[in-house]
Amino acid sequence: VIPLRTGAKITVSAPFDEKNQFRVIPSNQYLSALRFSISQPLLRGGGIDNNVAGIRIAQYEHQAVDVKTRLQSIRGLAAVERAYWGLYVAWGELEVRLQQYENAADNLAMVKKRVAAGLTAAVELNRAEIGVAERMEGLIVTETTLKIRERQLKLFLNDPGLTLDSSTLLVPDSSPTLVEFKFDREQLAQRALAGRLELLELELKLAADLTKIDYLRNQTLPMFMLDYSYASLGRSTSSFGGAFDQTIGGDYSDW
Repeated sequence: VIPLRTGAKITVSAPFDEKNQFRVIPSNQYLSALRFSISQPLLRGGGIDNNVAGIRIAQYEHQAVDVKTRLQSIRGLAAVERAYWGLYVAWGELEVRLQQYENAADNLAMVKKRVAAGLTAAVELNRAEIGVAERMEGLIVTETTLKIRERQLKLFLNDPGLTLDSSTLLVPDSSPTLVEFKFDREQLAQRALAGRLELLELELKLAADLTKIDYLRNQTLPMFMLDYSYASLGRSTSSFGGAFDQTIGGDYSDW
């Protein structure tokens, strides 16, 4: 059986038959045939578009999965990059906060000496202590932010040897390259809208749904078939070879 893209089925066969009879005298028969038939649906199940609908739908779904995978990869890479630079900023801010705390501590020590020497009023000591406390609070907040961003980057990296609770510190090594870019905003916006992968995914899904609708609409049509068959027959009373020779010669046919 050979299926066609139009929905037709071609069948080619070569049946053999042997009959052994004995009625007073032996009467054996050897029959052979070469048969060809074709069955073509004209309404339901007919047409190339209807019969390749499954392949087309699978192709659309495959492309939609590729687009979705590409979109998720881009989003994942963008999230990792944002997490990396967020950690870079947190480390820089921690250095600044630590330097401010050290400056506030040095200032407090100097104020204590000046108050003890009677060069500064005692109220300045309270101000210096408040400044140290404020710098300590900022340092604690910055350290907390650093830990949160570090855990976020570890989560995105998903390294089995780098768990969220591990004591390993992530210190960014690559520095940002400060380069000025000038973009055509309108052209950039048009390209961004034209290249939105989520819209392309939706278009592919709509195309697959439209193909399904056309296929199901075809299945509501009545069954109307065009069948044709032809056979070249052969018969012999001696052997299959004789029957096959008559089949090739085409002395008898059936259609």
